[in-house]
Amino acid sequence: MIYLVLVFLALASAAQAGPWPRPPGEQFLSFSVETPIAENAVSQSFVSAFYERGLRHDWTIGIDAGADALGYEKSFVFLRRPVWSGARSKLAFEIGLGRQTTKTGTGSALRPALTWGRSLEAFDRSGWMQLDASIAHLPTLQSSVLKMETTVGLTISTKVTAMLQATVEAEKTGQAVAKVTPSVAYKIHDNLHVLGGAIFSDDTRAKLKFGVWTKF
Repeated sequence: MIYLVLVFLALASAAQAGPWPRPPGEQFLSFSVETPIAENAVSQSFVSAFYERGLRHDWTIGIDAGADALGYEKSFVFLRRPVWSGARSKLAFEIGLGRQTTKTGTGSALRPALTWGRSLEAFDRSGWMQLDASIAHLPTLQSSVLKMETTVGLTISTKVTAMLQATVEAEKTGQAVAKVTPSVAYKIHDNLHVLGGAIFSDDTRAKLKFGVWTKF
């Protein structure tokens, strides 16, 4: 069981720690770019940054931010802590405060979230599954954004990890938007990874995704 937990922690660092707390002082930083394949849609490219730092007593503090050239933006500071632990799984509660853009404008937002994760084995390989659910409340705009995301990752080799992510997002008065993101991460150094993938959505053209992250 200890081995599976360690594997999960190592793999979860490929994106973020999820419900598993980072050791005090450990930091994680990632940058990613999502860009449309069509040349005339470069303005729709989305750039994001994600940061986490482990604190004492199983707390994790972080920043989740992103923006595009069309005016969409999000920026949250959050705190997360596990609230339940099982043999191979863990559940954490997160609270974030920041700003987010909706169809009615951009305003201050409060974003509570739940994150569940567990280690798994498939095809004689180790991996993990993570479920995230959040709702951003924008009281001044009388709006809210619900987001649900499932991520499954599997180690292909000591340097390669394959991931599949499915996301559904909906505003209070809008239609839900779904997207699927298959990707592959490659370890180029002890604590440095690069990622490449594609995003398929039911409301926009396909996009390419590129990213890099490090743990220190």
